[in-house]
Amino acid sequence: MLNFRKLKQDFSSSIVKEGKGLYDDEKVVSAKILHLDHKTIRIAGRVVGQYENTYESEIEIDRQECEAIDSDCDCPYNYDCHHLTALLFYLEQHIDKILVSFSKDNDLSEIADDQEMNKEAQAEIIEQVKEAQIKADQKQEQLNQEQVLQEYVSSSHLLATSPFFWMQEKKEVDRAEVALIFNLPTSRGEKGDAPVEIQLALRLPFRSKPLYVPNIKEYLQALRYEEPIVMGGRRYCFSLESFDPMISSAMRIIRDQAVFSNQPTTEKAHRIAYLDREVLGRILAELHEKAAKKWASSSFSDEELPPLPGVYLGAFDTPLRFALQPAELRFNLEYMKPPISKILLEPLINVNGKVIELEEALSLECAQPGMIFDAVFYRFQPYITRLHLRHLKKIRDLTIPEPLFGTFVENALPEFEKHAQVCNQHSIEHFVTMPFVGAVQASCELSYLNGELDAKLFFHYDKFK
Repeated sequence: MLNFRKLKQDFSSSIVKEGKGLYDDEKVVSAKILHLDHKTIRIAGRVVGQYENTYESEIEIDRQECEAIDSDCDCPYNYDCHHLTALLFYLEQHIDKILVSFSKDNDLSEIADDQEMNKEAQAEIIEQVKEAQIKADQKQEQLNQEQVLQEYVSSSHLLATSPFFWMQEKKEVDRAEVALIFNLPTSRGEKGDAPVEIQLALRLPFRSKPLYVPNIKEYLQALRYEEPIVMGGRRYCFSLESFDPMISSAMRIIRDQAVFSNQPTTEKAHRIAYLDREVLGRILAELHEKAAKKWASSSFSDEELPPLPGVYLGAFDTPLRFALQPAELRFNLEYMKPPISKILLEPLINVNGKVIELEEALSLECAQPGMIFDAVFYRFQPYITRLHLRHLKKIRDLTIPEPLFGTFVENALPEFEKHAQVCNQHSIEHFVTMPFVGAVQASCELSYLNGELDAKLFFHYDKFK
């Protein structure tokens, strides 16, 4: 009846976009035909705008040329507004129903006589009304079928999954191999604080392909309470005893510590949970300890390191491997010559002879700290704690001025070397420091002036104050 695509071309693209947003948000309340003849049609509608204000919009259309002859809206806009384009989007979907409603409320024969239409024009309008009635009936029938289909799908799913409709049977726990698939942050900016994504996949005895858990939140809740769950059209029941003892403790941590999206809207969002870096570090440290005992008597090259059981990065084709040799911390000393005279420390990580920067690895600060680099998990030496890793960036920003050279070289550096390899020490041979082996004494001088008490603290090194 009308070419709405041509009608929208009378408005700017920005107005059309805003009108589409109003229509998608169901802001068009109603629409009706005010006038109809063989040349024109005038339609009025009510559209909800900002602050819940309702505006009356009218548009008159040339039926033959499909052009807007006149338009009006009582909103504050002076020109064509987005309420009119929202009305056009509404008419595009409901024009048949609106035309049928108009024919029921008005006698088309009387309208034709009042407007002195010829028989051809009158017959054309009546025929268009009949076509609109057919289209409206077809659309309603389609909507009814879609509603029945939705009700069928939701009802059949509930009948199959609700415990109210299950037969009483003995609960048997299913066995499965579980795969932990982690998606690590890729950019350096994300490595500092972004949580780690995790998906679960199950290898079942009667399936050749792994079954990705479609809803990880429901699965972990069912695992916690050992409740039945339906996945892939089949009912399962899992507990921590369903998995290998080596990975069951990891599943316990994931079950207790995983967090989920508040309102997931996609299938992928339902499959994903999130873990803090500390939790991921705990999981990998436990798996590393068990796997290291298993492979302690074996030797591996850097290219063929053993995989951590059941842990993957991104997909099944990238297993997370682990190194038996721990990663080492390394610091480069840099001495800035006078007149500045400062010492800088650059923290690095030594991985099997390869020196990397801190940002190249994903540090896992936990009770048993470690890191992931190049799809390999490394532990640090036992004397490196979570607190050491948290101070690496602070040490990188540290600037030691000349008055502290003696304290650093004589007192701090010997302890520093117990925790990390300190390189480039020849750079500090440009100055001489002497350790003070005597007892350090202190004195305090008090002065009172104008109602204020001042105190000065002095340290005594032999004759020096």
